[in-house]
Amino acid sequence: MKKFLLIVIILFTSLMGMSQEVKPEGNFFSRRYNKITYDTTYIMRPKCKWTFKLRTMTIWQTFYATEGEAMDAELGQTTFTTDLYTNFKPKLNVQVGYMGIALAGGISFNKLAGQKDRDFDIKLNMYGKTFGFELGLSGIQTLHGNYIIDVPGMDIFPYPVVTDDNDSLYLPLPIELEIPEGKVNQIVFNFNFYYAFNHRKFSYPAAFTQMFLQKRSAGSLLAGGEMHFNNISIGDTINSDELFRLTNITFGLGVGYGYNFVLPHNWLIHISALPYIVLYSKTRVRNYMEEEYSVKSDFPEIFLVGRTAIIHDFNYKWFIGATGQVNWSNINTRTLQTGNSQFQVFLFVGIRI
Repeated sequence: MKKFLLIVIILFTSLMGMSQEVKPEGNFFSRRYNKITYDTTYIMRPKCKWTFKLRTMTIWQTFYATEGEAMDAELGQTTFTTDLYTNFKPKLNVQVGYMGIALAGGISFNKLAGQKDRDFDIKLNMYGKTFGFELGLSGIQTLHGNYIIDVPGMDIFPYPVVTDDNDSLYLPLPIELEIPEGKVNQIVFNFNFYYAFNHRKFSYPAAFTQMFLQKRSAGSLLAGGEMHFNNISIGDTINSDELFRLTNITFGLGVGYGYNFVLPHNWLIHISALPYIVLYSKTRVRNYMEEEYSVKSDFPEIFLVGRTAIIHDFNYKWFIGATGQVNWSNINTRTLQTGNSQFQVFLFVGIRI
């Protein structure tokens, strides 16, 4: 957390210094910010450059995988099923925005209470009226659940354990191993972007950075792309070996839709969905039988980013609100089926300066 705060201070101090340079043409941020055109009947921009938000953030992560092509002629077809999830993890989160570009990070309440929590989630957002992107890096070690080994037609299975005789333990099928927190390590990198066609009337920033205000209801067709990297490894609770490792990278393009509902008394409700068709996907798998192979997903596969928000403004300076986001992806092949999802909910209070 200290390192993150130091990075935020250095970055935005630099931005402030840039904004104070006296140049007729302005800096990159001001040129981009002032170049934006919009229909003033639908959108207005308060006179401010900075936004500060104090947020409570809850993340819920799930991961599911079934590997079902085996493996050994003597053992027959073996299936390995992983079903993992995190508990709801409330965090204290701070977001600082400058001319529509926002950097955010947080610390869990568990860590503030002195408990162990090595999860992290850092995001850099730029919600522009025409174009925007989200760059995120997450590290999750609080996934837990079970790992099931099954061989149809067999009653017992030779499960290797560390003994003086280097022997195996024959366990009744199906074998269900409980995976506690700390035995799973997941790293997720995600980059997605959008283009709003009706950007003169529809404002993404009104819902997510509060640098603009939506005055009348409007929607827009959206186009975008995504790049997603996911690496997850699961440790064994019996002999401390690695049960399963999956590395996946995807790239896709998609079309979606977003709408801003303007309600009386300065309330705004936003909802949008942008599904991406996966054009490229490569997955590398290694299971506890030390089999390592690559698979390509069947076409078409979908990566979905859905967003929602509800905002209330007070006199163009203070505002409160809640936003939610879901990132969902899956892989389906003859040998492997996976599903990975992340749900995020923010409650916040903020100010424009």
